[in-house]
Amino acid sequence: MMECLRRCQCRSPLTARAGRADLSETLVVGTMMAAAIAAYAWLIEALSG
Repeated sequence: MMECLRRCQCRSPLTARAGRADLSETLVVGTMMAAAIAAYAWLIEALSG
């Protein structure tokens, strides 16, 4: 039981770091997707007008 507790305590900073990396990656991907959608909408509007 103590071994599992120690393992979990050692692993928690690593999982916290991985969680932060996932969040920043998600933000970057989301921003890029939003920019691509905005550019696509602008292109459609420019071509149709």
